[in-house]
Amino acid sequence: MNRTNTPYYKPSKIDEVFFSLFGYYPTQEGKSYEMLVGAVVKILFDKKVILDERKRGEYDDNLYQIDASLYELTGSKMIEAKDFTSANRKVKRPELDKIAGALLELDFDEGYFFSATNYTRDAKKKAKASSENPRSTKLSLYHLVPSTSGDLKGRLEKIEIDIISYEIDPNGTVFNPCISDEAFRKWTEEYNIPTGLKSATEFYYDESSIHCKGYLHDDLDNYIGEYEFYKPLDKSIYISASENNNEISGKWQVDDAFIQFNGIKEKIDEINYKIKFREISIPLVIEATGSPILKVVSEDGKINKLITDKQLKGITFEDNGEILFDGSNP
Repeated sequence: MNRTNTPYYKPSKIDEVFFSLFGYYPTQEGKSYEMLVGAVVKILFDKKVILDERKRGEYDDNLYQIDASLYELTGSKMIEAKDFTSANRKVKRPELDKIAGALLELDFDEGYFFSATNYTRDAKKKAKASSENPRSTKLSLYHLVPSTSGDLKGRLEKIEIDIISYEIDPNGTVFNPCISDEAFRKWTEEYNIPTGLKSATEFYYDESSIHCKGYLHDDLDNYIGEYEFYKPLDKSIYISASENNNEISGKWQVDDAFIQFNGIKEKIDEINYKIKFREISIPLVIEATGSPILKVVSEDGKINKLITDKQLKGITFEDNGEILFDGSNP
């Protein structure tokens, strides 16, 4: 795209906004607004946007120039941009008639019209009728104008949220493996394994499972044996904990779990558990960065956003007409 620092035309307010962001003027009058519209559409919808396409009509075979095109998985939008700030006039119905006629010939499922000024009453009626007339392609109206200090009134610039999560507290958590009565009898009577053993437990867990290993010692802290189990979990365990003073207890049926003493290994059938959770508060601050430069408002009121200089400086205009955006947030 051709650019200059000394345009032949008198720069409008929109041209000055463009120059302040990108450091040059387009050589063609009105092009600044078209490019800013394309940039804002890219930021808003994060889909493929192409500037200044040429398409031939399906029936009349005429060549149509499209200011910008938005391509989504579900369809495409034809975008027209008009900056009448220098003339200080509104967009009139004939401007919309022209776009409505082009939409009949071109393969777009909707048209977006952006104006740096307002629309006349007849123009608004034309756009409204396009969504009601089954023979028309819908035409939506947008306002894209330089932002003023008053635009910040009533808008949130900073949100502070405390995210509460829970993790298992090892100090208040106990796992007691259960073996069959016959295995218990054999170990105590035949192998003289003492009762009342102490255990040191380590475990690893996430939202879906827990893996636990315990090391058993007698009253003199001599190592006697160990146990190990793995248990799939579901989210209900965390919900139950929050409803019961951050503590839950019960009995799990477990598979592939074992306990062994002095080389004697036995299957674990159940685990008696008491799990203590501790609450963790994580502060999250969402704060606007950058200065508002443009305000975009849809005529139907569904979109009313401020676009910052930081966002716009994340825009790149490629030589092939495509607009890229690095994802900079306000």
